[in-house]
Amino acid sequence: MPTSNLQESGFCVVRNAVDSATLAAMREFTEDLIHFVDHQGLDPFYKYYLPHRNENGVFLDVFQRHPEFHNWAKLPSVLDQLENVIGPDIFLYENSLLYKPKGKKNGVPWHQDFISRAHEPIKYIVWVAIDDAKIENGCLKVIPGSHKNGLYPYHTVQGEAHHSRINQEYVDESKAIYLEMDAGDAVIFSSHLFHSSEEVHSDKPRRAFRAAYQGFDEITVPRGAPFVVRGGTPKSLAQRFNNQNDLLNRILMENKKLKAFHMDFIKFLTAPHKPTLIFGTGSHAENVFKSIQLVNEKYGSELKISGFLDNDKQKWGAKFFDIDIIAPSIELINKHNVIIASSYYNEIYCQLINLGVSKSNIILA
Repeated sequence: MPTSNLQESGFCVVRNAVDSATLAAMREFTEDLIHFVDHQGLDPFYKYYLPHRNENGVFLDVFQRHPEFHNWAKLPSVLDQLENVIGPDIFLYENSLLYKPKGKKNGVPWHQDFISRAHEPIKYIVWVAIDDAKIENGCLKVIPGSHKNGLYPYHTVQGEAHHSRINQEYVDESKAIYLEMDAGDAVIFSSHLFHSSEEVHSDKPRRAFRAAYQGFDEITVPRGAPFVVRGGTPKSLAQRFNNQNDLLNRILMENKKLKAFHMDFIKFLTAPHKPTLIFGTGSHAENVFKSIQLVNEKYGSELKISGFLDNDKQKWGAKFFDIDIIAPSIELINKHNVIIASSYYNEIYCQLINLGVSKSNIILA
């Protein structure tokens, strides 16, 4: 399927992305790996990466742990398709080995990937079949077009490997289709696409390498470090730099402490903008405000803070740095950008979205 299908349906399939010899080697390796984790499970990287969930058939961060997966994250025919939607510079955000352990709770409920990370850029997922993936051994199920409206309300089931699940009232299973694949095929799909797989207990294995990719517009990873899989050349990097980025580099070089802030906030400091509110009145908000003062005074930026927002009614009407603390309201917020400077980022982000605030007007510090 062409990339247009990826944009319209939310997924596309790349046939024969992996050759038969490479598949045979990976089947042998993953069989040994699963046996090792099931019977010994010693992990020298436990301090750096999440533990494997062999009871659910999820081995996390295998690219970092095992070089056998390196080429699987850089399949040319797959990266060609990704480049059409992400751009020439692509990095590996997250990855895992997936399989269906027989006799275990191996179903995957309907979900959108990274549904709890609404503040991060969209990602594209690549799911490469190590074995034939058919209905009988638990192939993927998807709902075509379900990616078009962004992230949906969800709930969390504590203790489960697949803990974040779309609220069932938003799932129309009558529109679902099975994505049957031959070994070596790869499916690319939007992280917003509704997908799942059924619990099965087949004698036929169903292993897959899954990887999530993101572009260079914002560099963020859940743990470890980003790995560039395509691009990042001097030429492509030079094309990303303009006068604003030159200033950003200077600011970061001269003020090391600013590197502790989210890059969206650093970029926002030097961009043209309308009046701005800071959501939060704690120590993080104090650091954010002082950083804004520094950049305004030292580099000529003109970022104006009109007020501080807080959900604590006891603080309304008080002042923070001689600026009013006010209640969040849609009438006020819609006239401003909002910098979230609080450890309750996810809750505040959802609050703002529910108030109708545009994502483009929300900045994480």
